[in-house]
Amino acid sequence: MLGFLLQRLISLGIVLFGASLVIFAIMRFLPGDPVLAMLGFDTDPVVVAELRAELGLDRPVLVQYAGWLADAVRGDLGTSIFLRREVVDLLAARFPTTLALAIASLVVALAVAVPAGVLSARYKGKALDHVSRLVGLAGVSMPNFWLGLLLIMFFGVQLRWLPVGGYVPITQDPLAGLAHLILPAITLGTAYAATIMRMLRGSMLDVLRRDYVAVARAYGVPERTVTWHDAFKNAMIPTLTVSGFAFGYMLAGTIIVEVIFNIPGVGRLLYESILTRDYPLVQGIVLFNVALFVLVNLLVDVLYATIDPRIKV
Repeated sequence: MLGFLLQRLISLGIVLFGASLVIFAIMRFLPGDPVLAMLGFDTDPVVVAELRAELGLDRPVLVQYAGWLADAVRGDLGTSIFLRREVVDLLAARFPTTLALAIASLVVALAVAVPAGVLSARYKGKALDHVSRLVGLAGVSMPNFWLGLLLIMFFGVQLRWLPVGGYVPITQDPLAGLAHLILPAITLGTAYAATIMRMLRGSMLDVLRRDYVAVARAYGVPERTVTWHDAFKNAMIPTLTVSGFAFGYMLAGTIIVEVIFNIPGVGRLLYESILTRDYPLVQGIVLFNVALFVLVNLLVDVLYATIDPRIKV
């Protein structure tokens, strides 16, 4: 296990280094100047030059990258140009909101995917199977922003059952916090529910064809027990990987949902920083999201290897 974990950690470091290089290069090739966006295009060139020198934007690009990477390794992601706060502090303030949204979305995805996938496999070729697959296809095909707007219009505007935006921490007010999370969680979790459901259905179909399942049925074991006790546990092993990937994507891909529902999380912060060409903030957030995604995948790999020892080999 130690060698397996060491190999994954080395891969993590390589991925983060490559991601940092790509992120830094993309930000420098984007049109726009953060200094001019901050001061205005009619500002005295001397003032512009002084601020650019203060921010270190007048140095060669490779020197800027080397300095930023060295600071990032020490845990210093720089200071936001516009907000004048440490990027690490901004992430620490916004991340709990994004984490709560991602966890709620994963709960929604699993609550839909697990029963739908199992029942679709159990009743293969029947009406329930066709309906589940059709719903799964619709979930994968529907964009997040469109589904979010539909939910807002129906449940928020027409029925007035749920709030259409904003965020209340669950620790502050559990009921209000849950109410603000329902629509965003459904919006973000629907597509991943469809993906997990399709993977679970395929795994269940494979397991239900195994010999030990046929033997259990021959001994008169109830079909419900065969499905949920014998087949489901083994079918969840590959599904666990997909669920881990889905959770990583939820943590790093909340920008559209947070903008639509006006949620003050990391995704909305990234959106605002891109609009203002805030180089340190964009670079810090994207690198943080990449690191988060890779760490989640690392944890899934370790859990997968623990469940199935063949993976370590």
